[in-house]
Amino acid sequence: MQCLVAQAAILFGEAPALIDSLQTVSYREYDLRVARIAQRLRDIGVDAESRVGIVLPNSTDQIILLMALIRLRAIACPISSKSPQAGIEACLRKVGAELLIIEHKSLRIGTCRSIDIGDIAAGSDEHQIADDDLSLDQPAMIIFTSGSTGEPKAVMLTLGNLYYSAQGSNQNIPFGPGDRWLLSLPLYHVGGLGILFRALTGGGAVVLDNSDSELDGSILRYEVTHLSLVLTQLHRLLSSVEHRRIIQRQLKAVLLGGSGIPPELIRRSVECGLPIHTSYGLTEMASQVTTTPALSPLEKLYTSGRALPYRELRVSKSGEIEVRGETRFAGYVDGQSLITSFDSDGWYATGDIGSVDSEGCLTVIGRTDTMFISGGENIYPEEIERALQLIDGIVEALVVPVPHPEYGFRPCAFVRGDQASGPDLDGVRERLSEFLPSYKIPDRIFTWPIGAVTAGFKPDRNSFRLLAQRLYSHSH
Repeated sequence: MQCLVAQAAILFGEAPALIDSLQTVSYREYDLRVARIAQRLRDIGVDAESRVGIVLPNSTDQIILLMALIRLRAIACPISSKSPQAGIEACLRKVGAELLIIEHKSLRIGTCRSIDIGDIAAGSDEHQIADDDLSLDQPAMIIFTSGSTGEPKAVMLTLGNLYYSAQGSNQNIPFGPGDRWLLSLPLYHVGGLGILFRALTGGGAVVLDNSDSELDGSILRYEVTHLSLVLTQLHRLLSSVEHRRIIQRQLKAVLLGGSGIPPELIRRSVECGLPIHTSYGLTEMASQVTTTPALSPLEKLYTSGRALPYRELRVSKSGEIEVRGETRFAGYVDGQSLITSFDSDGWYATGDIGSVDSEGCLTVIGRTDTMFISGGENIYPEEIERALQLIDGIVEALVVPVPHPEYGFRPCAFVRGDQASGPDLDGVRERLSEFLPSYKIPDRIFTWPIGAVTAGFKPDRNSFRLLAQRLYSHSH
């Protein structure tokens, strides 16, 4: 098949493809730049199935680099630039990377050779790589999971996984010429990566704003029509009132993902006129699995919607969500080994617990690897977290188990308050009794620690669990 960028250049020509504060790159120019960088990569030894680590901030250059690697049939391995050096080196070893591409020689890595992105961009225009020797089955990206409950896993995604993920998304949320999707998520996260492929298959433009602008400022400056947001970003957008009416008229779709969105924020979003879509997704399925359609009623927005095209979903007898389809990953990477975790019919058990209603809409309850038993009762931290987020002043919550001599474990919670008015911790447990039975109410509620460790986009539950144990023991 032909490279997706080359196809888009034919279909969309001079339409904007990439927009940042310095430039607007058309689809035709996008294709030329990808060809040039692909040749430069080949000149320095990158070839088919080479594994190339990338530690870069979001930029137009990084997008072009990713697509150039795909054109070479190499495998891109984007890694969080927020990771410590030891974490980056561990990721590089795990995937067997041969090369690391960085910015301004910002890292000294002994795991493999490294090169500055600026040196690659300085390549010549003399030769171009053929754009018609690709396959949807070819390995394209290795993306690391968040690792919020353990060591991050290296997920191998094929070009077909990324292509069909975009196709199914665009059928539910149209994204075509004239539309602009703000890249507000990092490209080492599958939520950010998916935006690139929705643009290539639909013809919309990807907008990058690396300034210190607030979210609403970026939306207005670049006339953004589409957004992908996680919980914190949505809360900030709702808190901004200065330009709300303009933003309401301008936006066509706001895709919500990441951690569970509290019902109160969903209700406020609808009342503010935001065109929101709730969803459920995971790295192993190349982003979205289920998403609500446009103009969904409020009660459906409290779910994660129905399965999109090219995906299948079912709930096992034990309540675990299982998925398969054209977007399902190829396997987990461990050196040169590819570990598949599917049953004989291709179903992948996600580790998430959920239910599906009569209309096929999914509700996610929690995870099998965070559930714990307290006095013989199953406790899903996510259920308590959702209840906490119903309380005025609480914008984020995380619940972890602490050992207890009588009950085995008891829940403790950390809550982060609104900057304007933090929650009254003394009254939180009493308020929770309106939503939860007594055995699910946390024994202790702590304020969110400053500089809390995160893994990807999610709080590091293990770090919070250890902190809770220390705080809990000091209070008894």
